Parts: sequence; C-alpha cells; structure tokens
Amino acid sequence: MDIVARIDTVEAGVKYSTRQIAIFATAFYNDFDGLGNTQILDGAPIRNIGGARTYGLEFEGQVRPIQPLSIGANVTYLNAEYRDFFVNNGTIDASGNRVQRQPRWQVRGYWTYDQDLGFAQASLFGSVTWLGDRFEDQQNLQPLPSYTKLDLGLSVDVGDHFTFQVTGDNLTDSHGLTEGNPRLLGGQGSGVILARPILGRSVSFSAAYKF
Repeated sequence: MDIVARIDTVEAGVKYSTRQIAIFATAFYNDFDGLGNTQILDGAPIRNIGGARTYGLEFEGQVRPIQPLSIGANVTYLNAEYRDFFVNNGTIDASGNRVQRQPRWQVRGYWTYDQDLGFAQASLFGSVTWLGDRFEDQQNLQPLPSYTKLDLGLSVDVGDHFTFQVTGDNLTDSHGLTEGNPRLLGGQGSGVILARPILGRSVSFSAAYKF
C-alpha cells in the first residue's frame, strides 16, 4: 500500500525595520496527514501511520544601540500534537501527545561587536541557546530534557589577505540530548537510554589567507 503524505500550511507575518531596530513576527499553522513511522515490536518492524496538527509563533528582533554593537534574539513557540495516530501495532492511541523531538519553546540570544583596530578589523560574537524539553517517542515516555548552550568567538581580519578566528563551543560544558532511541518507542522503561548528546566544551582556531 502506498502512503501519501499531505501537508496543508498557512503562514502570515509582519516585519518592521529601521537603521537601529528590526522586528519580525510570524504565525503559522500546519496540518499533516499520512505521517509514517516504523516501530520495532517484539523484534518485528511495525508501520505506524497518522497525522498531526501544529501551530506556533516565531519572533525575531535585532537592535543596534551603538554602531559597533548588534544584539538580537529569536523566540519560537511550537504546539505540535498527534491526531488519529495509533502506535504499538494499533493498540495505543497517541492522539494529543506531543510530536516527537519538537520542543514547545526555543530561545536564542546573540550579539556581535565590531571594532576597527587600525591594523585590523575585529569582530567579537556570541550566542546563548535554550532548547525546551521534548519527547523522543510518540507515546511521550522517553523524555529529552531542556538544556542551555553558550558559544563565543573572535574573528580578526588583518589587511586584505589574512583572517584569524577562535571559536568556543558550549563553553559552560552543558549536558544536552538531541535524540533518544527512535527504534523502540516507549519500550526502554523510564528515563533516556541510547541517547545522542550534544558535544562538550571545545575551542577551535583557524587561519585563512585570501589570494
């Protein structure tokens, strides 16, 4: 049997921009039918088919209080729930559960500070990202906790040819999970098992020469 996925999407937004401020707000609604997923049940693959409804709001703003400094933020609210979606070989109705791996809230703040040093152009940048809690499976039995990540970096252009950059990722060494075990839906007991974590603290340096 062929399964055809159908998506109905409605989106509307407003934008406002000046030299010092920019604001974007977008509302959206999605209706999904024919969503497919394979579940391992007693060692055998079982196909689950159903639908989901999603609505949300995304807001992004950026301000430039002084010429070298730019500060911005992005906030997304997402309400995504299954409808007419049965799992566990059709014995469990997952309707009303949150769609797997989709957080209700995501927040990111970022900034850039540019400075002319005379002999070079320097740019200091960074971001703080907060990802809300999610579930790995349709039964909402495998939680993925929220986490916060801090990144910082410095880029320096020397003359017309040289660029040096140092970047620090996850400087607070936060612990976060991007996904759990997608094969056994609700079949691992409590907590998260066989999960994929974000990378720990790291610092990288790069140098480039432009011909």
